Amino acid sequence: TMLCHGFDLNKKIIGRGGENTRGIYEASGAKIRLRGRGSGHAEPHTQVEAKCPLMLAITGERRDAAGFCEGVRLCAELLRGIERRFREFRGGRGRGA
Repeated sequence: TMLCHGFDLNKKIIGRGGENTRGIYEASGAKIRLRGRGSGHAEPHTQVEAKCPLMLAITGERRDAAGFCEGVRLCAELLRGIERRFREFRGGRGRGA
């Protein structure tokens, strides 16, 4: 799992100042939100994080399937890059964390 001490997964997904999620939105119109344990996102009906595992939620406009699909593609690309960074992290100083 990428949820380990020293590798801040949420920040890597969101990006500095929200640059990753904002960039995906600007390129596709798809909105990106982290939800679940560790997300920091309070669910509207409970005002606490959902008890489900951390997930990336992608939403798009009702009539913009192409934008939604592009958002999914961009998220997958982002996550592949983060996975590579995690492998490097685990191969180096983060191995025992």
